[in-house]
Parts: sequence; structure tokens; C-alpha cells
Amino acid sequence: GASNFALKDLDISFNKSREHSVRALCRLIRSSRLSTLRMGFQAFGAGSRIDLVPLFAAVASNSYLREWEIGGNSLRDEDMPALIRTLAENKALKVLDISENRFTNKSIDVLASNLRSLSLEQLVMEDVRDLNQESILILANSMPVGSSLCVIEVDEALQDGDEWK
Repeated sequence: GASNFALKDLDISFNKSREHSVRALCRLIRSSRLSTLRMGFQAFGAGSRIDLVPLFAAVASNSYLREWEIGGNSLRDEDMPALIRTLAENKALKVLDISENRFTNKSIDVLASNLRSLSLEQLVMEDVRDLNQESILILANSMPVGSSLCVIEVDEALQDGDEWK
């Protein structure tokens, strides 16, 4: 098929992807030189009938991709092994945002045990109020030397429109 070499950044956040659009997205990811892929809040995870394996395989195969945002997709513990395989295969991927998913301490501990073998330089996790401090510390201590972990706990008392004091 035709290559999409000119496309460097793609942001499809807040779209409600369907199975046929995910197949098209997989083709696009495989045939492009994307460096940034933002696909937050797609409703891929819990309750979705969309198979994430082809999507993760497409991301794994794109050797140009450096930044991947997959936050807010209701990903769960059972998605973590496929995510780790994707990260292990794609050595170009340096920044991963898995904010606002449904990972528990169990899957974060699994991620932590694999971090040193991955090429990540930055891991972003917002809204981690359901994770215990021990798992966050294990994750932080497992980050490769020179990499960064951005963990933000959202305060439930803040509402939309409120300002930080």
C-alpha cells in the first residue's frame, strides 16, 4: 500500500473508535513514520469489543514512533502483558502516557518489573489515586537511569473550573 511518510504526529484523542476504524488506524500506523501518536480517551478498554492485539502489534512495528499516549482508555490488568510486549518490541518508543486507565497495583508492579529492559525515557501516569504508594515507589525505583516518571494524583476536591491555589 501507499506510504504516509509525511505524517509525523497524529492526535485522535476523544474519538470513539470502532472496529473498522481501528483496522484502518493499524494500517496507517504500520505504513507511516509517525513520531507521536495520541489516542487518549478512545474507549478501547473495558466493555469494548475492540481487539487491542492488532493495535498494539501495529505500534510495536512502527520504528519511528517515539511518543504514545494511550490514557483514558479503560485499559485493565489483563491488557498489561500485551502493552509490555509492545514496549519490548518497539525500541524507538521513549515516552508513554498511560494516565487514567484502570490498572491496579498488580499490573503496575508487573510493569515495574519489566521497566529496566524497556527503552522508555518517560512514563506519565495521571490520576493514580487507586494505586498504593508502595507500587508507585517500586515503579519509580525501577525506572532506568536517566529516565523520568511523572505521577500526578488528581484531588477529588478540585472540580472543573477550579484553580490551583
